[in-house]
Amino acid sequence: MRTREPSRVGSRNRGSLRCGSFVFTTFALAASAPILHAGDGDSVEAEKDRNTLATVTVTAEKTQRSLQDTATSVAVFTADQIEQQPGLESNRDLFANIANVTTGNGSLAPAVRGIDGTGAAVGGDAFFAGSRQRLGLQIDGRPASYNEVIYGSSALWDVEQVEMLRGPQSTLQGRNAIAGTMAIKTNDPTFQPEYGARVIFGNFDRQQAGFYASGPIGAGEQVAYRVTAEYETHESYVRGFQSYPNVVDPGRFRNETLRGKLLFKPAALDDFTTVITFNHAENRGLQGEAVYNPYDRLQVIPPGVPALAHFAAWPVFEPQSTSVIADTKWGLGERFAFENLLSGTDLDIHRYAQPGQGNAQIDTREWMWEPHLVVKKTADSLWSGLFGAYVYRANQSESIDFIGNERFSDHIATNAVFGQVSIDLPSRFELTLGARYERETHQRHGGDGAAVAIFVDETSSVFLPKLDLAWHANEHLTFGVDAGRGYNGGGAGITFAAPIVNYVYGPEYVWNNEAYFRSDLLGGRLRLTGNVFHSDYKDMQLPFNIAINPGEYSDVVRNAPKATTDGAEIGARWLLRPGLEAYADIGLLDTKVTKYPNSGIQGNELARSPHATGNLGLQYRSEGGLELSASLRYSDGYYSSVQNVPQEQVHAFWLANAQAGYRFNEHWRVFGYVNNLFNSTTPLFLNYNAPGLTQAYLATPRTFGVGAQMWF
Repeated sequence: MRTREPSRVGSRNRGSLRCGSFVFTTFALAASAPILHAGDGDSVEAEKDRNTLATVTVTAEKTQRSLQDTATSVAVFTADQIEQQPGLESNRDLFANIANVTTGNGSLAPAVRGIDGTGAAVGGDAFFAGSRQRLGLQIDGRPASYNEVIYGSSALWDVEQVEMLRGPQSTLQGRNAIAGTMAIKTNDPTFQPEYGARVIFGNFDRQQAGFYASGPIGAGEQVAYRVTAEYETHESYVRGFQSYPNVVDPGRFRNETLRGKLLFKPAALDDFTTVITFNHAENRGLQGEAVYNPYDRLQVIPPGVPALAHFAAWPVFEPQSTSVIADTKWGLGERFAFENLLSGTDLDIHRYAQPGQGNAQIDTREWMWEPHLVVKKTADSLWSGLFGAYVYRANQSESIDFIGNERFSDHIATNAVFGQVSIDLPSRFELTLGARYERETHQRHGGDGAAVAIFVDETSSVFLPKLDLAWHANEHLTFGVDAGRGYNGGGAGITFAAPIVNYVYGPEYVWNNEAYFRSDLLGGRLRLTGNVFHSDYKDMQLPFNIAINPGEYSDVVRNAPKATTDGAEIGARWLLRPGLEAYADIGLLDTKVTKYPNSGIQGNELARSPHATGNLGLQYRSEGGLELSASLRYSDGYYSSVQNVPQEQVHAFWLANAQAGYRFNEHWRVFGYVNNLFNSTTPLFLNYNAPGLTQAYLATPRTFGVGAQMWF
């Protein structure tokens, strides 16, 4: 039984004041950019190649733009940055290093700017509702499914770049992107032969190995290949798990990736390339790593509560995906280019549990087609643009032994057209207008013929405009404002406590408004970025308690008429000297459910919405081969649920990481890392059940590892 107490939201105004004053100061600093830059002199320009920060190019918005020309609040991780931090092994590790992004438990996607990327339904609720997330994940352009986002792990081995777009991305990305989108771009084949391998060993019995090979096929540089593979396994830090039917050693995690690519660049077609990607990924892991107080015991079973001994047989998820992607780019002269992305995916997801406790199987077939025309800006033109279409189909069959033996079928058909035009205006202004029209049909049928019955057959359409006005004060300084609309589709579900009812909820919408700046200072040695946002949500999908007895809960999902989020992301990267970089990213946030009558949560903060988050770090690479890096992560306190239960309030925390490496030559490198350097056991998510029985998902205790990498 879960009890609720009055929420405490009195600190919200103080957070807003801190947000406003800090953002004003940072914008003022950015406005001084021309003065700071003017004092650098010609000597810096003469040594620009070795004394400036590397140029950052953003590609996740379907065009290639420098960070200076990108309005979206984006965190970019290059291959070099990932390599220098060996503790970053998957997309899950990156989420924990991004301002205004908060991780949760094993059944939750990260929350971005206070918006739960999981979606309205979680765990079993999500299974019955049709599993639709708010956070997008793209791997080489292919959209990942709900179970890949929540229970999968995307390896960062042989990756070119990762971009995290914060805020609604619905205009260009479409479905399942109202919270944001993470885009992972893996390395393409090369005509120059290259090979690499890496091994890592660490505590919690971590074993990891990967390799890649790339080179030409035949003569004439028309066809090239790339093969990548990685295997990783480790034990959970939580103690006390026990095997059960169909599951041996539930605490053992395993991640496998096999990827093959073919690059075609026929000599007969000028400026034409096609990359065919085959990817197979298998993951195995617990549905969360939870402990009971006292937390430092790291035990899955609470002491002195034999009735909960069955928790030792914790459920295990095994998502498996096989996909094929065809990515074509064809330059049609100086002005135009045609690009076409086609992907098909086969998904097989198993949830293993004790008999009758939710053993589930999900089989999905989906494909996506996205052609678009790119119009480039030239010296004698005043505008550029992007015009495209989007087609998505998914067919899914599901079964679960929960209340009975339920079976479901789920079909989604999405069609959209989108476009974006950027126009040069007088006085260094640039106007960008974009829009998307999307129509989706969702059919979901099934149940057990008795207690559970789901029937959804809905067609919805939405228009998603976007506007951006930028002022390029000079080549080093940009200010801008933008506004856009986002959305996420509805669904249906069933409650698991009395009264047991079926329910349906509608789509949710948001108008997102931002002001931003981008600045390069000190001759390219200091880069400042900043976004300030205000988002108005309409019909936000939130829980609504329909339990009959006070102190109990039986949640359905309904549409809250109004909720708001306000905040900012401020980033800085500074090349202190050749080889030594410092960086800092700060996120400020204030959220509120402003209108949700009779729900018990009107006026509350959204879940996992700390007023402040931040990352600080140093990276050093000497010419002699020594590599050192360290980072600090901070989060203010927050509530684990939108009910704002005091017992589920997470307190502010710091986490520290450190890495070191040595590159002997261009072929060999050794390294070591320590994550959670001071072995903090701070909870990141709390689930209050009863006095003395609070379930916690902790920051992973201190992990360390050593490894070697070679290139040849």
